[in-house]
Amino acid sequence: MKLSDEAREVIETSMRINNTSSKEREEIEDLVKRLPDDRVLLYKNVVSNPIGDLPRYNIHIRIQHMLTFVTFLCLAFTGLPVAFFDHFWATPLNQVLGGVDVTRVIHRTFAAAMIFAMVYHVATIALGTLLKLKDKTFILSRSIIPTMKDARDFKADMLYFAGKVDQRPEMDKFMYKQKLHYFLLRLGIS
Repeated sequence: MKLSDEAREVIETSMRINNTSSKEREEIEDLVKRLPDDRVLLYKNVVSNPIGDLPRYNIHIRIQHMLTFVTFLCLAFTGLPVAFFDHFWATPLNQVLGGVDVTRVIHRTFAAAMIFAMVYHVATIALGTLLKLKDKTFILSRSIIPTMKDARDFKADMLYFAGKVDQRPEMDKFMYKQKLHYFLLRLGIS
């Protein structure tokens, strides 16, 4: 398989960071040569089984996802009956939770938990990035920071969806859609 410049750079950086021996380097190069050139064929034959796969996110990111998901749902569940306490459907929900005053306390508690999740997220991202910069293992293309490649990927993706090209562009760890979702979610919460 002929790798793109971006893919070649990712492999080279990974081998440098992991202190890959020359024998391991040759094995990797041999494996890449044996891969089919047709990426569509390659992706169709990839087994998407998460057991045994490398984790995409570390434990901190997974905790943040869980905290954000749970607190958002709980805030919606407690906030709507508080905001619309005089509607017919809100009264039974407030009663189940102990009354409107108790529901307000529960809602504020979950709001504090969501604020903690956001602070935890910012601290994890900032400290993780600083550690990677210190260790010289930071790779911009594997971060959530938007780059010009995202604009090129967006354009190429639109051409693919319009039927103008046969293959989608090679995306980074976080593709342009994920970065867009990430930053729009941050704007929506704050």
